[in-house]
Amino acid sequence: MFVIVILPIPIVALIGNRDDLVLLAYGVGIALLAAGIEIGAEKALAGAGLTLGFGLRAFLLFGLVEESLKLFAITAARRPTPRGSRLVRAALVCAVGFASTENAIYVIGFSKTLVGANLAAASLIRMFLPLAFHLADAPLLVSGYIVKGFKPVAGLVLATLLHGFYDLFASAPIGAGARVAYMVIVVGFFASAAIFRKAATL
Repeated sequence: MFVIVILPIPIVALIGNRDDLVLLAYGVGIALLAAGIEIGAEKALAGAGLTLGFGLRAFLLFGLVEESLKLFAITAARRPTPRGSRLVRAALVCAVGFASTENAIYVIGFSKTLVGANLAAASLIRMFLPLAFHLADAPLLVSGYIVKGFKPVAGLVLATLLHGFYDLFASAPIGAGARVAYMVIVVGFFASAAIFRKAATL
């Protein structure tokens, strides 16, 4: 099951170029860093007798932390920061590394409580749903470098909001919450398609 969720990484590595390999590595690294920050923050809050409601966790602890790290990785891996469609490609490749590593971390956690068909189903869901979200979210994250009048922080804010709403509904019980999570991804894809079209003209 572990192999299933990391499969996008070797696929992109095989068809990509050297820059893509660097971006994949950055994506993997910041996914591990994000997990460490999130676990450490929750432990620190628990030690202080504090708790964050899931809404705050979705937008701040998960959304803001992960999107900030991804934006840092995209801009740090490519100097100078690429423009247009090359920047969108960089964001997408980084997203593959990040999402696949995040999925692997979750599947390792699932393996302690799930077995057989249940573990396989959870792994397949993790492979497709979060990966689709991070791919939809990636162009939005770098939109501040592409859309006229935008600043980089604007793309970060939009990506964080989309991420927060996705986490909020994807973690709800199967039913209405999951359906809204799918809709969030669809909205993200439409927004990202518009950004990619704009990027192609730069």
